[in-house]
Amino acid sequence: MIKKANKKFKKKDIKTTLKIEDFRNVSEFFYQKFDCVISTGNSLPHVNNNNLKKLFFEMKKLIKTGGYIYFDLRNWDRT
Repeated sequence: MIKKANKKFKKKDIKTTLKIEDFRNVSEFFYQKFDCVISTGNSLPHVNNNNLKKLFFEMKKLIKTGGYIYFDLRNWDRT
């Protein structure tokens, strides 16, 4: 999916950085700040409560002033 997304961005001349990393330690993998840090695929519920605060601080370290953190959350059990 990352390769496909990068090809689409390149076609449209959009500069972006896409990576797959363990977001509990995400600031170890990036050395710049971003307009937006995104967590998709309902991954947040897989982080235990003890690591949530650390996760939010890790993501906050990577956000430019005025930037955003985006979470995609779903309740698959709800009918």
